[in-house]
Amino acid sequence: MTIKQKALAHYDRMIRWASKQNPRGKVFSDIMKDAIGEIWSSMDCSYCNKYGDNDCEKCPLSNEKNGLCCDGLYRKMFFSKSWKTWIKRAKEVRKYIKENG
Repeated sequence: MTIKQKALAHYDRMIRWASKQNPRGKVFSDIMKDAIGEIWSSMDCSYCNKYGDNDCEKCPLSNEKNGLCCDGLYRKMFFSKSWKTWIKRAKEVRKYIKENG
């Protein structure tokens, strides 16, 4: 499995799990970690594991113009307040990975 396939599968699992949560519920990574054993952190990202979570310049998901992961989409997802918003933004991150990974 390629690094891109691993990342897309990771997002598929997280989105599938989050879709079963209360859409208005507050986002907590700990409950996802307990349920499926992974979350949206550098520890569970195949790209961060390959390129190093502190050396984003080498990662193909890092935007050259602003240096942000997935052109800032990851940051928006990270700070989502509800599962509904998190899912919407996670799908945007997944699309970015599919197109740019």
